[in-house]
Amino acid sequence: MTRSNTARDRRLTAEDVASIIGPADDGLVMAIMDTGADAAELLEAYQRANANEHLGRDLKRPLAGRTAAVYDLLVAEMEPPEEE
Repeated sequence: MTRSNTARDRRLTAEDVASIIGPADDGLVMAIMDTGADAAELLEAYQRANANEHLGRDLKRPLAGRTAAVYDLLVAEMEPPEEE
């Protein structure tokens, strides 16, 4: 039995990342790609990271694996830098 080359079967490209999260720092894009996440995982992490305060970021199902790794990268990028 062979598997088809669906979005879940292939690694993200920089263009894939940009199409989901918009323009981003090259370092962030590479870090997201290095997680091995697919487009669905990136989209879920991005939607969670950008959930409005009323909904909160901790929705019904906890994130795990590659989705959680991407989420952590996105949230870290969104946090304002600490002042010294």
